[in-house]
Amino acid sequence: LLLGLIGLVAIIAAAAIVQRRRERRAEALAKERTVTLRDQLQQANRLATLGQITAGVGHEIRQPLAAMRVYAENGERLVEAGDSDGAAANFSRIVALTERLGRITDELRQFSRRGMREPRNMPIRQVIDGALLLLRDRMNRLGTTLELPDDALLDIAVKGEHVALEQVLVNLLQNALDATGPSGRIAISIASTTTQCRLSVADNGPGIAAEMRAGLFQPFATTKDSGLGLGLVISQDIMRSLGGDLEADEPACGARFTMMIPRA
Repeated sequence: LLLGLIGLVAIIAAAAIVQRRRERRAEALAKERTVTLRDQLQQANRLATLGQITAGVGHEIRQPLAAMRVYAENGERLVEAGDSDGAAANFSRIVALTERLGRITDELRQFSRRGMREPRNMPIRQVIDGALLLLRDRMNRLGTTLELPDDALLDIAVKGEHVALEQVLVNLLQNALDATGPSGRIAISIASTTTQCRLSVADNGPGIAAEMRAGLFQPFATTKDSGLGLGLVISQDIMRSLGGDLEADEPACGARFTMMIPRA
């Protein structure tokens, strides 16, 4: 009887150990799938945003290409006329335009890249400049008035992943452009503490309805006819994965969202 009891206890203990191992494997698998799904959602959101701004970026590329052709043709004629100084000036302009094209294409390539790299220290200016490079043409077409922080604030160093932070900022700026429409006003402002940089995007649009505010960061909450309501959810998830957060403020008019980014 004693041996039987010992055997039963051993069987129960072994079964419990096996069950715990199964539960740990299931938890690890669920965590891995969650991380994969989060990465896929972030990439899908990034590519969807990239698709929306492609037309504007195409315009940004066509302008310097057309100018390069004119400078090259003029430079050829100047060389034939023996004006080497004038031709050299034209060729210098072409070099400057190719550098501009390189910045645009590099920004597109980085923005579309899948997955996040290790956070690094960088000035907040890099994030803002990259986002504006992608959206400048749309702002010009809409006649949007853009207010930027002082240069001293743009040099504040933060710790984050450049493309991920840029993705969130592009999302916020896209939302502001959708809300304000033609001749709207958007303000990017920066406030800083010893541990945190607060980057805000405010607009003079209609604002956020009270009934929408409670579920603003819930999936599928949107006021857009063609929107899925995932942009803010993904953006908040990105910010939290970087040790920061994203919150919606309650300004007197319009809407304002604030990215909380760890200081370097």
